[in-house]
Amino acid sequence: MSAKGKSRRSFLINSVGGLNAAWVAAHYHDILAAQEYASKGSQPPKLAVFTDAQAAEIEAMADQIIPTDSSPGAREARCLYFIDRALSTFDKAKQPAYVQGLQDLQAKTQQLYPDSAKFSALSSAANQSAHRDREDAVLQYGPHAHDHRIPVAPRARR
Repeated sequence: MSAKGKSRRSFLINSVGGLNAAWVAAHYHDILAAQEYASKGSQPPKLAVFTDAQAAEIEAMADQIIPTDSSPGAREARCLYFIDRALSTFDKAKQPAYVQGLQDLQAKTQQLYPDSAKFSALSSAANQSAHRDREDAVLQYGPHAHDHRIPVAPRARR
């Protein structure tokens, strides 16, 4: 296909896909090392980046993204420890984004559920609801929906 037949959007999508592949290739050995670190031994590894409170929130969010059903979920895969290891080694630059994300999650949880102190303390149904509200905000407002200045109304419950 000629360059004239391609849109800027398709060019950007294809470019980002290539950048993602390049990033994975550049960090492949580090990713494997983090995965091995997270999965070894019967006892969970020691956390290097997250406090226990932060770890509970990250694990609760990961559990909503990859829930345990007929197959293992994020908890069984020890995603928390993979993320912690990544943030303490090859992906250190992302630590501030995680800290900000946890603060945003806390603020949104308290806004939507004033009786609950933490996202991880919500019931599974409320937890999923808060997660869906967050996804709706990203779809409606774009990737910067975490910005606390953008109002996010809870979706009508069915």
